[in-house]
Amino acid sequence: MIRKTCLSRPIRITLAAALLLAAATAYPAAPESLVDFSALPDSGQLFPRLAADSRGFGGHASVPVAGIVGKAGYEHVVLEIRRDDQRQALMTHRLTASATQSTFSFMPAIEAGLFDYRFLVHLEREGRWTTVADRGGIVAGDVYLVQGQSNAVAGDYHFEQLANAELQRPWIRSFGTGSTVPGAVAADLSWYLADGESFNDSGSVGSWALRMAQLLSQSFQVPVAILNGAVGGTAISYHRRDDADPDNLDTNYGRLLYRATAAGVREQARAIIWYQGESDAANTGPWAQDFGGLVSDWRQDYPAIQKVYVFQLRNSCGLATLEMQNLQRLLPDFLPLVTTLSTTAAPGHDFCHFRYEGYRQMGTQLARVMARDLFGGPALPNLDPPNVDYAYFSTPQRDELTLVFRDPDDTLVLESGAEVDFSLSDGTAVVSGQLAGNRLVLQLNSPSQALWVDHTGHAFDGPSLRNALGVGALVFRVPIQAAGPATVGAID
Repeated sequence: MIRKTCLSRPIRITLAAALLLAAATAYPAAPESLVDFSALPDSGQLFPRLAADSRGFGGHASVPVAGIVGKAGYEHVVLEIRRDDQRQALMTHRLTASATQSTFSFMPAIEAGLFDYRFLVHLEREGRWTTVADRGGIVAGDVYLVQGQSNAVAGDYHFEQLANAELQRPWIRSFGTGSTVPGAVAADLSWYLADGESFNDSGSVGSWALRMAQLLSQSFQVPVAILNGAVGGTAISYHRRDDADPDNLDTNYGRLLYRATAAGVREQARAIIWYQGESDAANTGPWAQDFGGLVSDWRQDYPAIQKVYVFQLRNSCGLATLEMQNLQRLLPDFLPLVTTLSTTAAPGHDFCHFRYEGYRQMGTQLARVMARDLFGGPALPNLDPPNVDYAYFSTPQRDELTLVFRDPDDTLVLESGAEVDFSLSDGTAVVSGQLAGNRLVLQLNSPSQALWVDHTGHAFDGPSLRNALGVGALVFRVPIQAAGPATVGAID
């Protein structure tokens, strides 16, 4: 098992050690107290990149190094930058040798990519260097935030110890702790290898977030940082911002905002991923108002946010209601920043949480959509979950119901037995289903006078309606039209 590791301490993983541990310096070291640094990277720090190309590759980040030399007699401050342990640049600032205090400042740029940078600061006198700072494992990449309740925490609920062994990479980082204790959050200012198994601890990011980051980092050759502020069993009210003091460490919102600010990534976080709602299943109206407020607050406090991804609740825990699930399905219709993802076909469901295989699949689904939305990837069919458009009785006898899905390019798959996840408001039973393009035709056991049709999904594993990439259909409730598309004017 790979343990959570602070990047400023020795790493017990061969690959990580090779990339993140600074090589022994060949220069004599001196106490850092010789220099009062006002800006200096931390070991393991990820700097958010700028100016990636249209395919999501490349870009750079600026890394400030500045301070005051507090002792006379030195002639230069030398900044040495090494990439993958090869010297890349030397930058020099001339000092006044007789001055008891001399300021200096550098602003070098590093390239975004799977490159390990090391920054060394030397004081030079008579051609000899004395090292006053040595920071390794520095990278430039992208930043994402995770919020919600226990399925956003997404730790190792079944003690499988699989996520880190498969997914942990030296290029995937986190900062600080997901602890709910304000003092612990304020005190933990270290960078860590992202951990997909632990809960609300230093470096904890969750299994599906680690899978998402592993795929994006691998596909686009860019490091990724994830900050996860989720807390199990919490209502959406727990996640509200204190408008008078947004950084309030007594609030969940404030703790994540504090971490993002301390990490230097608040203004560059690219997306927020949300999985929450089980604790509010009976309060859909207030939940909708609070969620809309959260999105507004996020846009203010994280100004670079391009998307908010919402996982629709699974039929589970005895708490998820169809009203809440259908609201989450419709969020993108009135909040364009939002994209809703499904969980109905994710395997390994235990009635509340998921085994690793389920979280892994959810992370894969998320990464595909993010690659399209944030990296200019192709808008391939079946990336999004099937989402119903409308339903109508397709025989005069009203014993057949046709569901038309929004994306005409969907390749739908109805697994044997999945028809039991559909129900009509008058209790008429669905006996079978047949697919025709983006339409699902349900055969009923008798004529129906139903006003609406539900797709509820199910708890635990079982057959589902999905697409060709294995992405389950969104849960829904839609009214039934009396006639077909000529009447309702929908576009197939």
